[in-house]
Amino acid sequence: MGQETLLWYTKPAENFDQALPVGNGRMGAMVFGGVETEHLKLNEDSIWSGGLRNRNNPDAYQGMQQIRMLLQQEKISEAEELAFQTMQGCPENSRHYMPLGDLDVVFHKESHSTAYRRTLDLSSGIALTEYTLDGVQYQRSVFVSEPDNVLVLHVSADQRGRCPLPHPLAAGTITTTRTGRMERLPSASPADRAVSRAFSLRW
Repeated sequence: MGQETLLWYTKPAENFDQALPVGNGRMGAMVFGGVETEHLKLNEDSIWSGGLRNRNNPDAYQGMQQIRMLLQQEKISEAEELAFQTMQGCPENSRHYMPLGDLDVVFHKESHSTAYRRTLDLSSGIALTEYTLDGVQYQRSVFVSEPDNVLVLHVSADQRGRCPLPHPLAAGTITTTRTGRMERLPSASPADRAVSRAFSLRW
């Protein structure tokens, strides 16, 4: 993790613009990095307002031939203008991109923490939240895997038996506002001795 690729902050996000993005090109989330509750705003690339419509421009093929000729003649400005006329979708304005839903994962009953820090590593795409609460150092990381097509939330503590287990996840699964399902991944240690836990979300 190089400092030149690291965004870092000393308090949780208060709104969408301050949250940190994670994603794999199809699914993603904005991570707020709260201490008591982790708030994730989820999205997915197929969720748009309105119904299905054909935006293919019927002039695109013929326009492409003319654009190639203009480029060969080094008439860049004319080629650019023709590309705007013939190769944009019809109509030019697309539908509105819509959110998938919100996911709140409650970890603590209080949020009086110290040594708070949240980061986003631009080289790895991992959003990390670190803080100390009641003498325990906690670390929470969120990322989205491209090959596995899954969002992962990994939580760890520096003391055994102090790693928080959100109550809805104790039963095994939690359903989001659409079709997503969060599954608890097996921990390397028994629940009473665990120092880290991981959860996955796929939709």
